Amino acid sequence: MTMRLGNTKIRVRFGFFCVLGLFAYLAPTRAAELMLLAVLIHEIGHLCAMSLCGVRLVAIEIGPFGARMTTDSMRLLTYPCELLIYLAGPLVGLASAGIALLIWGGATADFVMASLGLSAFNLLPVETLDGGSIVYAALSSRWGPMLAARWLRILTWAILPPLFGIAFILLLQEERNISLLITCTYLALIALLL
Repeated sequence: MTMRLGNTKIRVRFGFFCVLGLFAYLAPTRAAELMLLAVLIHEIGHLCAMSLCGVRLVAIEIGPFGARMTTDSMRLLTYPCELLIYLAGPLVGLASAGIALLIWGGATADFVMASLGLSAFNLLPVETLDGGSIVYAALSSRWGPMLAARWLRILTWAILPPLFGIAFILLLQEERNISLLITCTYLALIALLL
């Protein structure tokens, strides 16, 4: 499905709806809706930071495992701007969880947990996640992109095995939660292909 919002082309891939449907089927009652809201707030954080850095958005593609934003690549971003853009999503997610908790208290516990979980997970220093991009930008500014990429690859493969272990433990528990295992498999496949 493709649409336009101003000068920005927005494309939602079929896989997004498949994952959303699977998540809605496997997740408790409102968990899918609250996670979708947390993801939307997270992405708005990135968009606001991009705007602050003077980046013009050309297209957004929403797929099964997140959104990819295409910008006008007329200029290179500074590493501090990259750090701001990648940090903005998780920080806005953390702030929204805190604000919801302050205003509505325990009534928003499910949203708070979804937003905190999404933010924490995205801050992991794994390639393709915000945390990986943050580590890459920070290390690149100090040691250059080649060494930064090498260290990020090492961090990614140091974090994925324990994450797979946690995913298998969750899978074996009573609720048979498979979402983390699917996400870890996706991250491992992407890391292998990069």
